[in-house]
Amino acid sequence: MRLSLRDTLTLTTGISGVTFVGLNLADAWVTKQLLAHGGAEANAMVATYGSNMLIKGFMALAIVLFLVGLGKVKLLWALNICMAVVVLWSGGWLLTYL
Repeated sequence: MRLSLRDTLTLTTGISGVTFVGLNLADAWVTKQLLAHGGAEANAMVATYGSNMLIKGFMALAIVLFLVGLGKVKLLWALNICMAVVVLWSGGWLLTYL
């Protein structure tokens, strides 16, 4: 079975979107663990909901749908890289508390 360009773009978009939501959920989980071990939320803008996985997941999904609607799917890859760095950074800090 051979995928057309449209199918490939749709598959790539889906993978990018799921990755972005997953990274945001991972960030919320790591933040929750940091807070439980005496750490603090570094981003003052999200201090009230930064560790809430439900809110972070829905916000990430809304961002994905917004970018797909605008036709800016390539921006998701840049956001995924940024979120991966955030998760790794926060995870590194979590290791210092364990």
